[in-house]
Formats: sequence, structure tokens, C-alpha cells
Amino acid sequence: EYMGEDSRETKMAEEDFVSHDVGKYSEKATANIDELLQKDADDESLSRWKQSLGIQGGSGQTQVQIIGFEIITQERDPISFDLTNPEQLRALEDIGYTLKEKAEYQIRLRFRVGGAIVSGLKYINVTKKLGIKVDREEKVMGSYAPQDNVYEWLSRPADVVPSGMMVRGSYTATTKVVDDDGKEWFTFNQKFTISKDW
Repeated sequence: EYMGEDSRETKMAEEDFVSHDVGKYSEKATANIDELLQKDADDESLSRWKQSLGIQGGSGQTQVQIIGFEIITQERDPISFDLTNPEQLRALEDIGYTLKEKAEYQIRLRFRVGGAIVSGLKYINVTKKLGIKVDREEKVMGSYAPQDNVYEWLSRPADVVPSGMMVRGSYTATTKVVDDDGKEWFTFNQKFTISKDW
């Protein structure tokens, strides 16, 4: 069957976000948090320890809410976006931010997990310049139990912004957070510029 140019590009774009990394764990976490809490329920000190970690009973339905995106570097204050704020999401996509060439940086995501354990979260980012894919990055974030507190994930190791006349300019990127089952928990677009200075 003939596939038009647009269809081929859409299929290729979808394949960019298929996870290929199984992570550094061999068994998928599938237990419901309520089941885990019932284990050792008669051990009072263990129950208190679980509560101190913020692990509490949930509805059994996994919920992941990505609430913050930050660029962390030692050269300046963090570049932060509140992903629960529609205006900041639009600013991230339309205005974006600037990266200084040769700077070391890390990505920090802030998120909440509720209901049940989420297994094998991954950060997948595809970057384009002038509509052409120039980079694809996939990092394992890990598995997380529900808790009231906000989780923070920091990309490791730190990345270095490329440098030189050929790489300076504007870029667009699409970031997705997916789990072991391929479920997309959050997708956002961003724009950034690589420049000689912040």
C-alpha cells in the first residue's frame, strides 16, 4: 500500500518515542501499594517507617502527574517551568529558553505518583532543528510508589551543550514520560536556543 510523505513522517515520528531501554532492573514492579502495606502489617515499627517515607494506601489506580521541568546548571539559577500552568507550558513551547554552549547541565523533573506503583518510567526527548531530527535521548527514571510528597528526578550524568557556529541557533524538542507498558503520562513541547551566552 502506498504511504504518502506525511504518513511516513508521522510513522517515523511515532517510532522516535518507542522505548528501547529496558533499564537496569529485571523484574517489573506490579504490586498494588495496598498489598505492600498489608505485608508486615503487624510490625508497628515497619509501618511507622513506611509512613515516614510517605507510602500510604491508594486507590489501586496508578496516577502520575508531571508538575515541573527545570534546566540545572552551576553557571546560573535554574531555568524552571511549572507544567501545571497553561501559560508557562505555552511559554516553554513558544518562547523557550537559552542554553550557553559548552555549559554542563542536567534536566530535573518534578512529579507526583498516586494510587499504585508506576514501573519503569522513562524520559524520552527528541530534538529537531529546522524540522530535521538531530538528537534522541532516552533515560530511565525508575519505578516509584505512591506518596504525598513530590518526587524529583535528575538526569545523570550531566550533559554538555554542544558548541560551534554550526550548532548555534533555535531548536524544538518534544519530551514524553512513558512507563514500561508504553503508557504516556505526559508530553510537552519546548523551544530552546544554543548561544554564546545565557
